[in-house]
Amino acid sequence: MQTIKKHLSLLIVILIIFTLSLYLQLQTIKNADAIWLLQATQQLLQGKHYYKDFIETNPPMILYLYMPAQFMAKIFSMDVYTAFRLYLYGLIALSLFGCSMILKQIIPKTDTLTHGLFMVMLAFVLMTLSAYSFSEREQFAVIFTLPYFLWVALRLTHNTPTRSASFIVGLFAGLGFALKPYFLPPLILTELYFILKQKNLLSWMRIETLTIGGVFIVYLISIFIFTPEYLYKILPLVNHFYLNAQPFPASEMLGNMLFVFCAAAIIFYLFLWPQLHYRALATTLWLALIGYLIAYLIASRAWFYHLLPALSFATLLFTLFLSESFSTLLRTHRHQKKIYRKQIILIVCSVFFITFMPLLRTVVFQSFASLKRLSPNIQNAQRIVHFYNDGKPIYVFTDSLLTHAYFTSYAHAESASRFPALFFMAGVLHQSEKTQTKTIALQQEMIDFIVNDLQKNKPTLIVIDKNRTDSLSHYPDFSYIQFFSQDARFRTLWQHYQYRTTIGAFQVFTRRKNDA
Repeated sequence: MQTIKKHLSLLIVILIIFTLSLYLQLQTIKNADAIWLLQATQQLLQGKHYYKDFIETNPPMILYLYMPAQFMAKIFSMDVYTAFRLYLYGLIALSLFGCSMILKQIIPKTDTLTHGLFMVMLAFVLMTLSAYSFSEREQFAVIFTLPYFLWVALRLTHNTPTRSASFIVGLFAGLGFALKPYFLPPLILTELYFILKQKNLLSWMRIETLTIGGVFIVYLISIFIFTPEYLYKILPLVNHFYLNAQPFPASEMLGNMLFVFCAAAIIFYLFLWPQLHYRALATTLWLALIGYLIAYLIASRAWFYHLLPALSFATLLFTLFLSESFSTLLRTHRHQKKIYRKQIILIVCSVFFITFMPLLRTVVFQSFASLKRLSPNIQNAQRIVHFYNDGKPIYVFTDSLLTHAYFTSYAHAESASRFPALFFMAGVLHQSEKTQTKTIALQQEMIDFIVNDLQKNKPTLIVIDKNRTDSLSHYPDFSYIQFFSQDARFRTLWQHYQYRTTIGAFQVFTRRKNDA
């Protein structure tokens, strides 16, 4: 009976976390990346192609993982973003269930405190920690790879898992690690440590790791067969304009509180490791944290969601530290448990509060702040489409995916551009500064994209976003029209448009009535 009560209590807490997560998602604007990726996925399912029809910098794995949401929306005749949220919560539930089954074999039944607290924080990490970044590729990586790291911890405790379970864990992990190339460091570090502990160079050849390798092979073959344009067309653009854009300063990458939180978890582990009871679990979490921090530094983008995997494992590592400390104190003072219980709870709660303040700030305030700050832009986009669009595709000159989302999702306009946003422009300008020329082949290719899309789709409404996001923040005086007017074809096309008004940050241009 006591066991049932504990399981029921844990389930209730997890349901509360789910309710909080769902409430935040319903109160926050839709994730702009998710909106675009759903649109790109739809185009891929319609037989359209990378480069020719849409420009997406990410490898196609994320589009494959978004496909079930598109199928759900079609089968059940529901909004695609609603279907996507349901699908993502389903994946989270699967991951949480799998992690729970593995933890039961790592943490004995008698240690209900550590198991319960760890499960609560797992639910928090998977459902709530992401805040506005809910649905990002990094969240998918955490969902799919978490069971793998727990699985390695289980093997390090000399347990022998079943083959079928090892295959499922490997399949999940393979999908997660394949999302981005720089997600490989945590896998490599963990497997190197496993080889070191087993003192056997062939110990990496296990069912789960071989399955991960199989996923990689099938995935690479699928890219060559179904989306070869990504390799031959998109990657050169990404390398030239995206990766070579103005980098984020080191102070912004390393100086924020969340990075410090992750670094603190790494350092605490080094001091606490000798006293830890669950060393295998702590070590795998620690290696995952280091690996995902390396991924964050490789990407060189100080965006919250890029830090999300490392932050997730840092949170779980701190949880393990605190739960073990709590358990130790209770065991030490078991004869005076009633006397010390209040003091112990007070100390632990205080540590939790201080430790998780940055996280709670990110989770709660970021979501509501985003809603409050961006809602006027959404309303402005809806006004523009309502008064000036005639049902044809519109073209939006912007470097912001959020602006693209305002018009395509909230205002329900179809985009005339193969880009969700002109995020490559920062790289174009940066390369121009280095080469002192604006006529190199790839830069001309960028101009060709815009000209060809305008010629092909003939938008009757063009919107210019005057805001500058992170990508163009170094070029506040940059003018889209001035830049593209270097090309004679664009100058000819632009003569057909006239300025109508400015609504908020958006300049509105419409096609002249006497022009076809």
